[in-house]
Amino acid sequence: MKNYQNMILGFILFRQSEKTISEQRIREESLAEEVESAQSRLTTINTELESVVQQLGEARVDKNESSRAQRKAELIDNLKRLYPGVVSMIILMFFPAL
Repeated sequence: MKNYQNMILGFILFRQSEKTISEQRIREESLAEEVESAQSRLTTINTELESVVQQLGEARVDKNESSRAQRKAELIDNLKRLYPGVVSMIILMFFPAL
């Protein structure tokens, strides 16, 4: 009788272990899908980040060019005001290829 009870107990433990293993495999598959999804999202975010960084760099260049052009225009205006008769020489100083 004792041997029979041990066999039944062993069988029950075996079934519970199988169930636990099965649940763990399902959980593992679910986590693997989540990891894959997260990696895909990370790739997308990194691509977007690269795009934003590039746009920011271009905006800085545009800002610097705009600032230089504005300073040049102000300088030419100041020189024209100081020396009204020599406008063409001032322009040639800044744009010698014209």
